[in-house]
Amino acid sequence: MTSKEWFKNAGFGLMIHWGLYSLIGGEWRGERMDYIGEWAMSHFRIPNAEYEKLAGVFNPIYFNADEWVLLAKDRF
Repeated sequence: MTSKEWFKNAGFGLMIHWGLYSLIGGEWRGERMDYIGEWAMSHFRIPNAEYEKLAGVFNPIYFNADEWVLLAKDRF
């Protein structure tokens, strides 16, 4: 059984999510983190007030959920 078959038979799903951390792409003030970006605020110890400023520019207008889902279905 391939990993794709196992995943499908096991009944697992896929959650696609992103947030403010995606704007900085794992980098902050010239430093880069080696693991997932969701922990950027904690990793770089970004103060709440500073991190909140990212909300003012976070506007995923070019996001196409249908395209992402079709891509995921095609690959998995």
